[in-house]
Amino acid sequence: MEKADALNMSRAGAIRKTGFRQLSVYGRGVGLLWILVHLICIPLAGADPLPLQIEKKILRLIESNAVETAISGHACRQTDGYHVYLIDNFDQTIQILPGLQTSHGNLICKMLASGRKDIRVTPLNTGLSQGLARVIQALVDGACIDLVLSATPGSNYTYSQISSLFETPVHLDHTNILENRDRLKQLIVDIAVHGFPSVRWLERADINSSKLRNDAIKLLFIETLGRFKVPVVLPYGNIDTRYRGDIRHVNLMSLSENARVFSALDRNNKRIRGYPYSPLSAGEVKAEYRVTECPVPGRPFQTRVDVNEDGWFDYVVEHKTIQFPDDSINGSIDSPAKSPCRKQGWIIGTSFIVPHMVKQMLPLKK
Repeated sequence: MEKADALNMSRAGAIRKTGFRQLSVYGRGVGLLWILVHLICIPLAGADPLPLQIEKKILRLIESNAVETAISGHACRQTDGYHVYLIDNFDQTIQILPGLQTSHGNLICKMLASGRKDIRVTPLNTGLSQGLARVIQALVDGACIDLVLSATPGSNYTYSQISSLFETPVHLDHTNILENRDRLKQLIVDIAVHGFPSVRWLERADINSSKLRNDAIKLLFIETLGRFKVPVVLPYGNIDTRYRGDIRHVNLMSLSENARVFSALDRNNKRIRGYPYSPLSAGEVKAEYRVTECPVPGRPFQTRVDVNEDGWFDYVVEHKTIQFPDDSINGSIDSPAKSPCRKQGWIIGTSFIVPHMVKQMLPLKK
């Protein structure tokens, strides 16, 4: 960001006062097939012509107190359901089963809608910083929004990298990250507001400066959404490349109390080896789900698919050949739990935790 876009020092006190991944899909056929995709309803408009313009605009709104004014006059009461914004990738396609291709964003939409008719989704086909900026703009314009979820990859760093950000030498690890949470959050927000402390600081800090500045802006935006009382739900992150041999265990977004950032358990409710985790995690939730395919009575070329073990069908698939012989179907099939159905492997990823937790956070409205 240019200096003209960094917020001036006179605003710092006001901002402090206000309180400011990957997806693994695999199925079983002749053998075990792994499809690894670094991805992530019809999405809202695509990317902005100038990708950084919306972030710059929101930073100016925060600086000018326009956001403060919008917060003071913001009041929404929605009795007929919930309005949720989903930030995700709706462009790249993945194959869940033979004959069933979709985007990661569409898959998350299906999981949100599964068993729920009271959740209205506004999809944002963009990255996290742009998506958060668009949500803030919508709130400033008077929109009623109950929650934001993102299934895009996390912003993770090693403990050593985070430790290098402090002027005074400090060693952060899982034993003391919580007690340093507020101090670290204020440092990151200050970077979003004022830029980096000095050239000397940049030379010493063991980080990618562009990535850190972008992540700092994301954190500031999540804090701003907290002032609108709009929580943000995110995945903690999947297996990532290690940095100097260490797992990137610290997701910067989890520094905000307004962020609910969930880490992964396997099908046996054990932590998945190699996945990031820290005490900053909002919780550990199962991130492996069995895909089940069941016949449609009277339609031998169609099957219905439940992707996340919740007992609701998410997709209907048209096949070129008969999938279940008529004599194998005994009566109507209302739920994937009833036979004849077949198990079709697993979908794995912390992004699949997010819709599950969103539905827990938003009680069913009848």
